[in-house]
Amino acid sequence: MARPVSIRNEQILDAARRCFLEHGYVVSTAAIAKEAGVSEGSIFKRFGTKEKLFQESMGLPRLDVRALTEPLIGEGEIERNLEFLAIELLKFFREMIPRVLMTCSQPGLGPFDRFRNNPQSMPAVLLAGLRDYFAAETRLGRLRDIEPEVAARMLFAAVHNFAFFEYLGIAAREGEDASTFAKSVVDHLWHGLKPGSRELES
Repeated sequence: MARPVSIRNEQILDAARRCFLEHGYVVSTAAIAKEAGVSEGSIFKRFGTKEKLFQESMGLPRLDVRALTEPLIGEGEIERNLEFLAIELLKFFREMIPRVLMTCSQPGLGPFDRFRNNPQSMPAVLLAGLRDYFAAETRLGRLRDIEPEVAARMLFAAVHNFAFFEYLGIAAREGEDASTFAKSVVDHLWHGLKPGSRELES
């Protein structure tokens, strides 16, 4: 006799996430159970309440930015490295932004208390990793003497803005996909980051 297929919690959370993002918090647990291929009772047995299921399914994705940046320090062309980082950030923000906005739609469930004054929150960790990358490349003389946090925030903000507008349905410039956008952002940043750029302006 074949053993029944075991559905992992992650599969239920994936199904719940799809349902919440498509239909909002009002979606029924019965609909989520159907999407996940489990009984409604199984959802309550594993997660207790719909609110807890919502919170777990809307948890922020993780991005180990230091694992991305550390192999790049002192290696290759910085412009290409920054394009790579911009694309990876965009992938992350495409996952993060819908979840943050969805949790903000429910009073008391938003992520901001976890963000405020928390150096270990995902946005703070991302920014710190980018800042340290710019600082390391500056020390090696591969960037001019810049303020690393400002450069990190510029890259962070530009990519976040692209993902946010994309989510809102506000199109980028005609024909501009993510890769083209990343190259354009880096091209603009590079004029202020490359060694000797300040001297050329004076």
